[in-house]
Amino acid sequence: MIDLRGNRLRGALPPCMRLLQTLETFDVHDNELTGPLALWLAELPALRVLNIHTNFLDQTAESQQTLSVLSKALPNCLIRA
Repeated sequence: MIDLRGNRLRGALPPCMRLLQTLETFDVHDNELTGPLALWLAELPALRVLNIHTNFLDQTAESQQTLSVLSKALPNCLIRA
């Protein structure tokens, strides 16, 4: 479990986090994260909860497509964007 909510984090999620293959809960809501939603999140097979709302992530068609890919790749994951 990684719980970093409300820590004023800025910038993009670091790609090295894709190495956390046993990560089940990733909560970074209420920060200042920016950029597109990271497609590598779909590479985290154990992920069950992804909470990224209340950030400044891109709301582009690409990010919406990434959300769709995440939902399909991680069918047992609760995604709150």
